Amino acid sequence: MDLKKLKKLEGITWDLDGCLYEFQQHQVDEFIAGVGVIMARLLNGQITEQEAAALAHESFRKHGSAAHDFEVIHGVTIGQWFDEVHEMFDEKALTFDATLKDRFNQLPGMSHVLNTQSSMSWGGRVLAHIGVREFFKAIIDYAAANFQSKEEFSRSHELAVAAHGKPVDVLAMVEDKKTNLVIPKDMGKTTLLIHYGRALENPPSYIDFQFATPRNALDAIIYAKNFG
Repeated sequence: MDLKKLKKLEGITWDLDGCLYEFQQHQVDEFIAGVGVIMARLLNGQITEQEAAALAHESFRKHGSAAHDFEVIHGVTIGQWFDEVHEMFDEKALTFDATLKDRFNQLPGMSHVLNTQSSMSWGGRVLAHIGVREFFKAIIDYAAANFQSKEEFSRSHELAVAAHGKPVDVLAMVEDKKTNLVIPKDMGKTTLLIHYGRALENPPSYIDFQFATPRNALDAIIYAKNFG
């Protein structure tokens, strides 16, 4: 492990769902179901709740987005459903590592920014539930990025760099989706993948480090700061 890359860090940009806490399959299912409920209401008379539920699941299976087919077939826009679906879920039902706050406390002066493809409300509520909201100077939500994905577009990454107010070479990006690390690596960030026990055997060159959990990642940074 190249501790020098971790020792130099002055800021960390975090993904949220599946990264700062482990995303469970039932939560994916609940999100898909929530999209179906909202779409049935938005398309009142055009589609039944049962049809909307089936289309949401099929859309997620084909495209990785429960809303994709509603947008293409029925002309629904993301602004019509995005914030509402995140209000349907209770952040207090999430399980998380209660030791994270202690790890954040052990990195005084470290800048933290959230870059999430969820809503501003959900991001703030989850950070508060985990107990680390006070450490984050900014939340970059999907709307702020003009609903441009982290995988394909640089906008959210550029907003995160601006929020840190630090040179990009002392910043890190922490993600659970490997392809979301391509652009940050190209920008000059140190990249960390959180895998929750599903480590890549041959990680691509755009991944600098792999860790099982965010606690493991923070422990490595703390060690590098103290002994690297």
